[in-house]
Amino acid sequence: MTKYMNYRRWWILGIITCFGLVLLKNLQKVPSSHLVGVKQTPDINSLPQIPAINNIRENLRGRLQYQQQRLEDPATHQIPQNVRTTELDFANALLLQQQTNNTALRTKEQIWLPRGPYNVGGRTRALAIDVSNPNVILAGGASGGMWRSEDAGGTWVKTNPENSVQSTTAIVQDTRPGKTSIWYYSTGELRGNTAAGGGGALYRGNGIFKSTDGGLSWQSLASTTNATPQEYDSTFEFVWNLSIDTSNKTQDEVYAAGFGAISRSTDGGQTWTRVLGYDTNFVARYTNVVVSPQGVVYATLSNTSIANRGGNVKGFYRSVDGVNWTEITPPGLPEIHDRTVLAISPQNENEIYFLTYTPGIAGLIKYNLWKYTYVSGNGSGSGGTWENLSANIPALGGNLGNYDSQESYNMLIAFKPDNAQTMFIGGTNLYRSDNAFTSASSTRWIGGYETTGGFGFYPNHHPDQHSLVFHPLNPNRMFSGNDGGVFVTNDNRVNNVTWQSLNRGYVTTQFYSVAIDPQLEFVVGGMQDNGTYSTRNTDETQPWERLLGGDGTFCAIGAQSVYVSAQNGQIFRLAYDNSGEYEGFARIDPAGGAGYDFVNPFIINPENQFEMYLPAADTLWYNSNMSDIKLGSNDKPSTNWSIIDQLPNPDDRITALSLSTVEKNTLYYGTNNGKLYKMQNTNDPSKRARTEITGSAFPIGGYINCIALNPQDKDEVIVVFSNYNVPSIFHSNDGGQTWTMIGGNLEENPDGSGTGPSIRWITILPLANQAKAYLLGTSIGLYTTGTINGSSTVWSQEGQKTIGNAVVEMIQARITDGFVAVATHGRGVFSTRYSNPFGIPSTDGFALEQNFPNPFRKLTSIRYRLDEDSQVRLAIYNVQGQLIHLLVDAFQPAGNKTVIWSGETGYNRRVVSGMYYYELRVNDKKRTKRMLMLR
Repeated sequence: MTKYMNYRRWWILGIITCFGLVLLKNLQKVPSSHLVGVKQTPDINSLPQIPAINNIRENLRGRLQYQQQRLEDPATHQIPQNVRTTELDFANALLLQQQTNNTALRTKEQIWLPRGPYNVGGRTRALAIDVSNPNVILAGGASGGMWRSEDAGGTWVKTNPENSVQSTTAIVQDTRPGKTSIWYYSTGELRGNTAAGGGGALYRGNGIFKSTDGGLSWQSLASTTNATPQEYDSTFEFVWNLSIDTSNKTQDEVYAAGFGAISRSTDGGQTWTRVLGYDTNFVARYTNVVVSPQGVVYATLSNTSIANRGGNVKGFYRSVDGVNWTEITPPGLPEIHDRTVLAISPQNENEIYFLTYTPGIAGLIKYNLWKYTYVSGNGSGSGGTWENLSANIPALGGNLGNYDSQESYNMLIAFKPDNAQTMFIGGTNLYRSDNAFTSASSTRWIGGYETTGGFGFYPNHHPDQHSLVFHPLNPNRMFSGNDGGVFVTNDNRVNNVTWQSLNRGYVTTQFYSVAIDPQLEFVVGGMQDNGTYSTRNTDETQPWERLLGGDGTFCAIGAQSVYVSAQNGQIFRLAYDNSGEYEGFARIDPAGGAGYDFVNPFIINPENQFEMYLPAADTLWYNSNMSDIKLGSNDKPSTNWSIIDQLPNPDDRITALSLSTVEKNTLYYGTNNGKLYKMQNTNDPSKRARTEITGSAFPIGGYINCIALNPQDKDEVIVVFSNYNVPSIFHSNDGGQTWTMIGGNLEENPDGSGTGPSIRWITILPLANQAKAYLLGTSIGLYTTGTINGSSTVWSQEGQKTIGNAVVEMIQARITDGFVAVATHGRGVFSTRYSNPFGIPSTDGFALEQNFPNPFRKLTSIRYRLDEDSQVRLAIYNVQGQLIHLLVDAFQPAGNKTVIWSGETGYNRRVVSGMYYYELRVNDKKRTKRMLMLR
């Protein structure tokens, strides 16, 4: 072989090697999976805190006023009497018709899955431990029903039917030997669900329920239900407390402290007799009753009623037989006294303690604490002594250290069963005294708000105390029921009590709102009393993560943003990068904003996550780019905020709004006085124009709670009025020029009067093949229809065994994949996914959607749909037409697809900023779109 030939051989080998290297370099890897940039959970210390909570803490009156305005009959300004019972009867009749009718009402129901929150509980007034088995705990939510745990709070099972009254207020067990399987619970929460000043309630009760199998099942006591629900004639519509005389060995003697009267039964609740109160000229708003171990009964009646003060049957009473009563009211008790809670000393039943809210009189102590000792006779006069301990009620100072019952909303008093010197009282906080409050020197702050002077919560506990019970075999182990659910401590004696949540599956949370991510499996919701939480899990047993405190109100989600808010319009943006990493927060409600509602709405542009519309009373604010607002500040900004409208009537308030995704920059907004407006060119000051489009049949003074727009049809609009006794749902097919009532079978009478429910929300979800799902949230559950037919529209209940008759406050739907989330007030969040989503409009058997987000920095998702099984190739090219990354090259089944591109080549090398194209080839047909990467 010549020297030349050797050179030639090495030259050829070199070319082959270089060519191979180039070939290998340009071979594209197809990842086995593409991970979505899920928003990560921020560290709790990096999240915003509610700065003004001391001034608006809980703001009970604001919350109740908000609910009252939404629900009251505009003609009477009252919520109809016994509305919960009548609307549940209405719901049961509808369901029976739906199940038996073989024509229009027979529909295929979606499967609605519970989403939690598994680790967050709701307001709990009823709480007890089974004396025959301390591992059994029974607890009741104010609107979440009755629950039972057999493993000391490790897991929970709901025990009352979904179609029964869910408002539980008190529970008691018959602890006599041989009777421990008998339980009673009461319904009807008057304080907390009724607006200040009175008239009607959001969740009226319907009597007392009884169990004879240890709380596994419950039966309504017919004698306590209202025979004439159209009128108030039953003290059992609101029951404050229940008590049993365990000294009576021959009769089943039960007492109920109901609205206006103390009632007594000697046959286990079959029949009842009013034994104290219920003056025909005055009905006491607050009552209470306890029975001593030897059968002496103590009762209290406030001198306040719904509409007046000064009744004749008022004060504190004692009875040895439950029939004949002696007034023992202490001479120093202020004339005006509301709710009173009682506790009997565990070591001397002749000693009884009374904690009373005594409001509104200048110079008098706001709360009174009295110790009564029975001496002789009937207990009145010299037959009993009184000691005023009011000066020792906790007053620990600071922002939240003083005792506060929030006007009788949260009150309790209890003794440690083995120590008459250890007494607990609860308001917003929980306190312990080691000398029964004979002085203030031994008082400890052991729960509720944090003790450091801040506005957070006591570790692993929650404010607003309602119930306190003790382990039957270990009195150091104590269980607390409050607005956050159920909690336990293993040692209530220590200075710094340690608590543990028992809310694993005790789903009684009361949601105001819910939001879903535009593409990802990410849900956020705002809850009464419990702030705003999020989840990225479809498994309901996985914990939700807290994002904001206070009362969680409206929320929204964008690609790089989560918007959360608390009571009275405090709004924050949580910022994320494209990979889902948390970057920080910014306070975003405008510096000049004022007059917000307790639950104040806002919306973001679905196509521009940084554009927001925010009402504040009669004023409409607009922000064109919230990403310019500096992160890390609790101060209200002025950046990019402007006022774009003020209502003609300054007494009107904007209560609902919706932005069209078809007719760009067109906003609909409604008021608490039944007015509806449409504004076009919202982003252009020179072209903005407001037009009133109020329907002639809209109810005068009605509260517009929701406006729904069809995301595919600019002309389809639906308006929801949430009041009772009005026509509730109006539909337009011409952008609001004309309106048709579509309440259909959800309204008893054509004018909206009768026993039909309150309508809270509606969402229009376009589906494949020109179908639609109209999803309706009501006070009796979730209803849907696929066809609008004016006043003959037929609505069918969904989620009968899961959502049941829970109040549905909000519904959010995603058109691309048919995902729907439903927020209930008392039963958490539920979700479903329609099997025939609208997805992306397709031609040639497939469709390609614009990538999201666009522009992007780290990750972007590309969605497409196949109408049939197909050979698919999805590739990324640069502007020179060179292949950058082959994302898909495979035969795929029909359906919606999502692929994530990380802005990298096949060898994980980052591409430079600039324009790129993605091409989808399906069975020799192709479609191309462009996208922009930013560094």
